[in-house]
Amino acid sequence: GGRRLWAAHGDLVNRQDLQYRAWRRASRSNAAWFFYSAIPRARRFALAESIERKMRETNVVMKREFPEELIRDYASRHLDAVDGAVVLGHFHVERELRAGPAGEGRVFVLPEWKGSRRHLRVTSTGTMRFENS
Repeated sequence: GGRRLWAAHGDLVNRQDLQYRAWRRASRSNAAWFFYSAIPRARRFALAESIERKMRETNVVMKREFPEELIRDYASRHLDAVDGAVVLGHFHVERELRAGPAGEGRVFVLPEWKGSRRHLRVTSTGTMRFENS
C-alpha cells in the first residue's frame, strides 16, 4: 500500500532476556550449523523439537506477562525509519498498540495463526487491520 513497515520476528524486543539472547547467538553460529547438519536428517527434527520444548520452560517469569512497555519502547526506536507502523511476531497474541512520543505510531503484534486463524491485512491503500482467514 505504498507504506514502509518495520517487520521483525520480535524475539529481540526484551533486552533483559539474556538467556534467550545467548541461546540465539550460539544456535545461529557457523559451528552450531556445522554440527547440526552433521546429524542424520531423520534425527534433526526430533532434536529441534526437544530443544524447543526445553526452551519453553525457561524464563517463565518473563513469559508470564505480555511485555507491552518493552514492545512500545522497541517500536518507538524504529518508527522514524518507517511510515508509522511496526509489525511483530513472536508473542502469539493479537494486539494493536500505539507507540512513539505522541502515540502517533502503530504497533501490530501478530496472533498465533494456527489457533486463531487471524492475520494482518495490509491493503493496496495502506490500510492495516486484523482479519479472519
